[in-house]
Amino acid sequence: MKKITTVFFDAGNTFLSPCKSVGKIYAQLAKEKGYLFSSETIDAKIPDAWDKYFHIKSDRNFKCSDEILIRDWKQFVRDVLPGNMLEEDFKELFSHIYTRLGGAEFYTLAVGFEDTLHTLKKMGVHVGIISNWDSRLPGILKALNLYSLFDTTTISYEAGVEKPNTKIFKIACQRANVKPENAIIIGDSIAHDVEASESIGMTGILYNGKSLKLNWRGPTLHSWEQPDILLAFFRQQN
Repeated sequence: MKKITTVFFDAGNTFLSPCKSVGKIYAQLAKEKGYLFSSETIDAKIPDAWDKYFHIKSDRNFKCSDEILIRDWKQFVRDVLPGNMLEEDFKELFSHIYTRLGGAEFYTLAVGFEDTLHTLKKMGVHVGIISNWDSRLPGILKALNLYSLFDTTTISYEAGVEKPNTKIFKIACQRANVKPENAIIIGDSIAHDVEASESIGMTGILYNGKSLKLNWRGPTLHSWEQPDILLAFFRQQN
């Protein structure tokens, strides 16, 4: 059996999630600037906006930078907000939304995740992050008192590439000084986290916190309060 020494975590919707729907968050932040938008209308536009967002990324083979991510995110926000706004008004509102979402206020940490991190570290496991996020993620993690618990972080804005491009997994393994076959990644996307990482020899575990019916029969974690499927890898080795 290959020896697992390292666990990487996806961030968004794996251990860190919006505290309420994106529509409700955007409507609240828009209201702070004097705009009254329907959260339901925003939420209804999100699926199409996500599809467009993904195709933009796919067309450039998921290469990125913080500047590119901000530009993409600005287009996403433009696509989901109702009505037509003057360009200067939109720029001001986008800046407000972008800045406010750089803190911990609108995010929820999965119950049991921090305890799982501490358990892994006591076992001597290297813990890291591999996330498609921009330069706001470190600040969010610091505000949640989580950042210092990770041994390494590999975030797309500074890695120059996003999942599912396998380069980001290779970069993360290099930073952790671990071979892919000795590393696990846990994430909520079958394609972007599990299948992409397994294509270079890593072990993928799907995080399915909402217990959705998915076309996946591999190892699955449903709750950070019951991380036995993850911890079993290390108990078997000891």
